[in-house]
Amino acid sequence: MNQPDPTKTASTVEQLEASITELAGHMAAANYRLLVLIREFDEAGGWSGAGVLSCAHWWGKP
Repeated sequence: MNQPDPTKTASTVEQLEASITELAGHMAAANYRLLVLIREFDEAGGWSGAGVLSCAHWWGKP
């Protein structure tokens, strides 16, 4: 396990924590938006095409 870096000030650690928390929030929001778009795409049948069996099949195609 890593040991705390004694050269980091409390202020620096608080800034890092705030940045991590903010980025995690952005990632969660982006993930939500992606899922909404995929749902809309699925409902519209956007995945249908030659040899594609479902939205999940389309999503997993290379």
